[in-house]
Amino acid sequence: MINVSPQWYAKKWLVISFHVLFWILFFISPYLVKASIEHDPNFHPDPADLYAALFLNNLMWLTLFYLNAYLFIPKLVYARRFGHYLITLLITFCLTGAWDGFAFYLLIPGLHFRIARIWGFLLLELPTFIFIIIGSAAFKLIADKIREQQRAKEKETENLKTELSFLRSQVSPHFMFNVLNNMVALARKKSDLLE
Repeated sequence: MINVSPQWYAKKWLVISFHVLFWILFFISPYLVKASIEHDPNFHPDPADLYAALFLNNLMWLTLFYLNAYLFIPKLVYARRFGHYLITLLITFCLTGAWDGFAFYLLIPGLHFRIARIWGFLLLELPTFIFIIIGSAAFKLIADKIREQQRAKEKETENLKTELSFLRSQVSPHFMFNVLNNMVALARKKSDLLE
């Protein structure tokens, strides 16, 4: 059985900070690749429109990450409905590709999508889609495993407290006083019953 250490992950502020940092880096990634976009001689969109389209694209990935982690996995994977999960992922992939294509088409008017270009576009989307799905699944499974371990530890602590209080109730001070009193009386009589 895998034993995941909950020390760092149990701190809510650290988990939230990690998520915020990751998504900030994800959202500013278009600005980091700005130089490679500007050097393409066949592609001259307005930078503001391009960044708006890329922002909408990243917003879609953020939504997909949490949608998979908090809806698809609990409702389908945990219910062992793997076929439904794969179909849902396929439909979601097609929808994300359509959303992405629509955002680029809407914000960058000179961009025309042909059937061949759409398939190429979807193939470019596939690695990011797989990365987001695997990342959100790993996040959800690790978070649930840590939560399960914490619950088991809390239950074990509660059981030990209950057992200790039961033992304390068994050994009452009045009972101990009577036993000791009887032993003293038998010792004074030098009785063989003292043992």
